[in-house]
Amino acid sequence: MKRRIAGLGSLGHPRILALSSWEGAFIAREAKGIRTSAWAWYKDNSAEELYGARLVNSAIRVKDPCVRFHGHWLVRRLAPDCSRIELSSLPKERDESRLLYDMGWETANMHFGSPKAVAKVKHDLSSRRGWKEAARTKAS
Repeated sequence: MKRRIAGLGSLGHPRILALSSWEGAFIAREAKGIRTSAWAWYKDNSAEELYGARLVNSAIRVKDPCVRFHGHWLVRRLAPDCSRIELSSLPKERDESRLLYDMGWETANMHFGSPKAVAKVKHDLSSRRGWKEAARTKAS
């Protein structure tokens, strides 16, 4: 068991790293302290609900069998094949449009929330045609 410092968005959250062996192979797990969303805090200072477990359990995608929520802790596996993608590590010849599309797809899967919400979310998005172009123009 070791303490770990990582990430930018959750910098300062406590992290505990566990290294062990299982069925002849080494494994690594991380337990990371999680907090209530800043948005929930902004809306109601007494808000204590954590939405991570609900999002993960209702997302429209295959669940990671190694992700667990325990109170204010997220436990997940650490491995070279299940980590964030650092853009600087990608080859010079790459399809960034495809990468961004896939990242957006996964974000949408998390935010649909449940199969029942898909139609409502798609309807809302269809009413927002042109928002990406407007944002891009505004940023330029």
